[in-house]
Amino acid sequence: MTEEMIKGLSLYELKKEDFNKLKKWKEEEYSKIRSDLGLILEGQKLNQKDLRLGFIGLARRNDELLKLNKKLSQQLKKKLKRS
Repeated sequence: MTEEMIKGLSLYELKKEDFNKLKKWKEEEYSKIRSDLGLILEGQKLNQKDLRLGFIGLARRNDELLKLNKKLSQQLKKKLKRS
């Protein structure tokens, strides 16, 4: 082997080693990103559930208030008729 061939082979091995390191780093980063995205998705599901329950509670309270408003309106009409 000539000296140039040895240098070329050494560079090839370094490049291959760097590529393997990069590949490993990418896999670790992708794994972390996937994990983070999973946590975000789980948080969104919980928020969505909380929002749904909140809207159900608001709808129930709104219904109660409408009934009370109707009852008070009827009482007011009765009072006004008596006056």
